[in-house]
Amino acid sequence: MIGDKDFTLFAPNNDAFSKLSAKDLADLLANPTELDDVLKHHLVEEKLMAADLEKMTSVKTADGETLPVSVSGNTIRVGDATIVRADEEAGTGVIHVIDTVLLPGS
Repeated sequence: MIGDKDFTLFAPNNDAFSKLSAKDLADLLANPTELDDVLKHHLVEEKLMAADLEKMTSVKTADGETLPVSVSGNTIRVGDATIVRADEEAGTGVIHVIDTVLLPGS
């Protein structure tokens, strides 16, 4: 739990980061405020398993933005990312591994 809340983290895999240009990644890492915003954009302040996401059309992230959720067959998409591994239980919630870094405002 974060404070008194469980969470859902959409965690980009290595392939997701390789989709960013070297310059964009360096700029992001050099700007702590922007990096914090990107991290919050991957966090939902409630525990949502894949079965929960399948019933939703959107989720609100910790930065206050909303990401669309869509399902096609066995594939769940959140924003521009596809969940490639779902329901990794963590002591404070659940982690879904995604194939794209989610950027605020995009």
